[in-house]
Amino acid sequence: MHFASSAFCGEPQNAEFEREILRERVRAGLAHARQNGQRLGRPITAALHADQIRKLYHAGTSKSEIARRLQIGRTSVRRILKAKGTL
Repeated sequence: MHFASSAFCGEPQNAEFEREILRERVRAGLAHARQNGQRLGRPITAALHADQIRKLYHAGTSKSEIARRLQIGRTSVRRILKAKGTL
């Protein structure tokens, strides 16, 4: 009984230690990627279509149809139109 309870009590410290090792490895990997000129974060896909979105919208195309044609989300279309005061 004593051995099992002492082994169980050590688990939180081991988990915390492992989490810290993982954090260090992630930070090191991100620093390495930055050093090598890698772009970090989510890719900017919808913003690449901003001009086309505005042209289609001014031509009378619905936001849902624009999203379908360009294969992007409707929320992205609305966000891009709102950013330039088109809406």
